[in-house]
Amino acid sequence: MRTKVQTQMLVFGLIVVAIGLVFVGFGHYAQKQANELQAHGVTEPAQIIGASIESGSKGKKRYILTVQWGEAQAQQTQKFAVGKKHFESKVEGKDKIVTAATTVRLIPGQPDTAVVEGGLTSFSGAQWAGYFVVLLGALMTYKGFR
Repeated sequence: MRTKVQTQMLVFGLIVVAIGLVFVGFGHYAQKQANELQAHGVTEPAQIIGASIESGSKGKKRYILTVQWGEAQAQQTQKFAVGKKHFESKVEGKDKIVTAATTVRLIPGQPDTAVVEGGLTSFSGAQWAGYFVVLLGALMTYKGFR
């Protein structure tokens, strides 16, 4: 007969497995986009038109560049999170742009796929974290069955 703790462990383990699978999915999608960008993307010159440092959770800072690219009649503008070193190489202080030139890589006709030089990707490590969480959930589920 299964005890209440075993049942709770089983249910919680299944929930953890589901969460892990979501992370695996996000990571897989991010990897697929990166591969597509590598295979079909083009690199375009761009200009940094704005810079800011935002305070995130737990006191962490996010370094944001506002970048513009494209022909005059079809210019695109987008904000990108970049690494601290890259930000400091382009910006002096908090918002004084010293080097406006940069590049953007994107799939033609799909501006939402753009990645700026030195940019950060959101889910680059999510796939492996997801595998770990799935494994942890599977272990908990196994313990719930015993």
